[in-house]
Amino acid sequence: MILFDRTRAVGVAVIGLAFVCVGLFAVVQGHVPFGLLAVVFGGGVVASSFRHVLVTQEGVRLRYVWRSVFVPWEEVVAFDRRTTPNWFGERLKLPVVILTNGSHRLIPGANQAAWLPKPHARLRVVDALEALRREHQQRGRSAT
Repeated sequence: MILFDRTRAVGVAVIGLAFVCVGLFAVVQGHVPFGLLAVVFGGGVVASSFRHVLVTQEGVRLRYVWRSVFVPWEEVVAFDRRTTPNWFGERLKLPVVILTNGSHRLIPGANQAAWLPKPHARLRVVDALEALRREHQQRGRSAT
């Protein structure tokens, strides 16, 4: 099962494709450096829209833009929001998977697209992952 916020993914992909189209048009019109820059930037934006979480019987695979990380169910404590610094040093409540060693990893593709984000709004992807974690935990207990 693949989980991600479709609205955000489609919106980001459309923006990236618009940059690619503008870049191709610029190349055709003879503005090659600008056009190539727009095509490369647009391609990167489109690639960033493919972030998601793949859920398997063994665990979850967090698919980021350039890499992926597998986390077995045994290492997962919970899926929730945590205050985490972003690249600019701002402390934001972001969706994370909390691990047994106390660390956490960001959940790719879980943020909802919104003009005015609500810091306490429920995230569908995080809720679905938490429900799957509980289900897997219950199955593990009933098997023993």
